[in-house]
Order: sequence, then C-alpha cells, then structure tokens
Amino acid sequence: MMVQHRSNIPNFIDAHNYWANLKESDEEKLELFYELPTNFEPGENYEYSITN
Repeated sequence: MMVQHRSNIPNFIDAHNYWANLKESDEEKLELFYELPTNFEPGENYEYSITN
C-alpha cells in the first residue's frame, strides 16, 4: 500500500508551519503527523505522500 500511496499515512510536510520550523530527525517529523486525521481508509483510495 505504501508504494501505491494507498496507506493513507499523512504527508508530514502538510503539517502546520512545517516549512517555517524544519525538523531534522525522523522522530520530530513523525510527531508532526502522528495525530493528523486521515482522508480515507487504507487501501480504499490513493493520495501522494512523501511520508510513504
């Protein structure tokens, strides 16, 4: 599902103020989208995500 962008994992660069306060570690980036709502159930649709 990740290769096809069907996992529905949110795109971390869409987080509020991502570009104003860039994160360096993977852990910091994960915190940006960990609680973001999803747009669809995994496997039901597709949407490009850099996080994938």
